[in-house]
Amino acid sequence: MGFEKEFRGVRDEFPEWEYLNRVGVKDMFGNPIDNWTTGLVIDRQNNYYLIPMGHTNPNRDSGYIHYYALCIEDKVLNLEVVRNTKGRASDSTYECEWIIEKINLPDDWTFDFITKDQLKNIITDAFRVETFSKTLNLSNIKSVNVLIATDF
Repeated sequence: MGFEKEFRGVRDEFPEWEYLNRVGVKDMFGNPIDNWTTGLVIDRQNNYYLIPMGHTNPNRDSGYIHYYALCIEDKVLNLEVVRNTKGRASDSTYECEWIIEKINLPDDWTFDFITKDQLKNIITDAFRVETFSKTLNLSNIKSVNVLIATDF
């Protein structure tokens, strides 16, 4: 099945909210997540979730860092990510590069059930799908690259 992106309005039901809070997903300030979201990347078959947690302000901070939580097997991995883009969807020149700069594994994480290579593949697949929006899709994106610039 793999990852899919679901688009929702802020008033739409967020059935995953209780589960995500129970497993410990926090926003970028360490608070429980809100009970709404407008975009969620899900692999329902494997129970994997990629949740955007917020981002810094490039006008105030030293850069533009996106924060994500990746839930795997009831474990929450926190990611710090930089996204670089260029081009436009209208002429199919849109290019996106995700740079995974930091991965915080839970204290009790082991690579018994998922290898490092499998985790890299999960992260890569999730961020490729995260690129999509209501206007960006496979037909008008030139390229998507995911670079994992950190080790586990």
